[in-house]
Amino acid sequence: MPTSFSTRKLLLGIALSLLIVIVGMLLIRHGAKLDEADAADAPFKKAVLVTGMEDPWGEGLPMKVRQLPEPEPPADSVLAAFKTGLKQSLKGTPQERLLDFSEWVVLMELPEDVWEPLLETGRLPTPGLPEVLAGHFTEGDTVSLDGIEFRVVGGLKRPVAGVAFAYVLPYHTNFSHLFETDDTLTGWYDTQGRILEEPDFWPEDIAETKMRGGVSFASDSVWSFVFLGQIVAVLGGALVLILLLRLPQIERLAPFSPGVSAIRSHPVVLGGLLFYHFALFFGVMWLAHRNPVLYGRILAIFMSAAAEGPFGAVIEGIEQGNIPLAAIKIWLWNFGVGTLVTAVLPSIVIPFFAILKQTLTFGVIGYITAPLFMGIGSVYVYHVITVALELQGYIFASFGCVMWPVYLVRGIKQRNFRAIAIQGIKVMASCALLAGVILAVAAAYEAVTIILFAMG
Repeated sequence: MPTSFSTRKLLLGIALSLLIVIVGMLLIRHGAKLDEADAADAPFKKAVLVTGMEDPWGEGLPMKVRQLPEPEPPADSVLAAFKTGLKQSLKGTPQERLLDFSEWVVLMELPEDVWEPLLETGRLPTPGLPEVLAGHFTEGDTVSLDGIEFRVVGGLKRPVAGVAFAYVLPYHTNFSHLFETDDTLTGWYDTQGRILEEPDFWPEDIAETKMRGGVSFASDSVWSFVFLGQIVAVLGGALVLILLLRLPQIERLAPFSPGVSAIRSHPVVLGGLLFYHFALFFGVMWLAHRNPVLYGRILAIFMSAAAEGPFGAVIEGIEQGNIPLAAIKIWLWNFGVGTLVTAVLPSIVIPFFAILKQTLTFGVIGYITAPLFMGIGSVYVYHVITVALELQGYIFASFGCVMWPVYLVRGIKQRNFRAIAIQGIKVMASCALLAGVILAVAAAYEAVTIILFAMG
């Protein structure tokens, strides 16, 4: 009777935890609804600034561009050290050119009927006067070009893509000479983002072409709901998995028994790992939201490097639309590479190595998956389940790696090193196996949802 009663309480706890997950998903869905309403009122949400190629349709707004010098951070600052290290590590690689994220000054016609509805603050600049429009993420109230200072008189809405990091100067003969220099780029503003949807029109030497935009940043209210919803859903998912491990039926499964018993016996260790990894994951996500310029730069570098590196095989499997193949490739990457080879096995000889590796994993994934762009909320409604499963799988694997040196020290103290060390290896292997099963479920779910929902 006590066992049955305990099981009923566990099942009730699991049901309540699932309810928490659903609440998180509903918060994300509300953010997605707000995002859809914003997108309906954002005609330039996919707009792209294009230089280095002709407008194949003749529908864009002709423009000229000057790049502003990027302000250098204080020499002794963390940002300066990061920037210097990043440049050195990427020197000579295809990703080096992606470091260019400086502000631009764009010269083009500003028809009042087109641009006035895009204003968030102020007014349109008067042609011929030293006045400019500012993209949403520009930082100055004035901008100087060849000794002429231009004053910002209006700000563009956040969803106006392509010019989020640019100052827009209306065309006038008074300033046209500023855009006849050697560093001037000529191009056009694709207000519908058509160039990204029809790559057949791209030139053969695409390296000479620059494109900025194509996506818009979501509003702060959308970000808040999606961010909060992820926290709630991930915490609920962690509770579901932890409570499942307390079911006697799970503990009796021989391959999982050593790991499950250790997890149940050391709740403080597990709780500490959960707090550290979740705080890191959502902390860097918040930092991405606070600094969209740095976020855009790092995201571009990561996506380019990922497509060309080993992770490219995972992307290729997804693009093929083959669900079983995609699931296998995702699992091999997440568990085989991301957990077994780079975290668990090194931890056998380097104590707590898994914590260092998972710090990198949680930091990178949390940062690059920050829900900053329009449309991302609708994806996270279902993708948050993948996130919850993957994060918990990594944490269970890390738990086994953390316990391994604990068992070694315990064996030395109790003068029974061999037997206790063997038990430590069993716990480590059992936790890795548990992580492998969870990551397999996550991979299957991710392959199905991405291929059927995102790509379908």
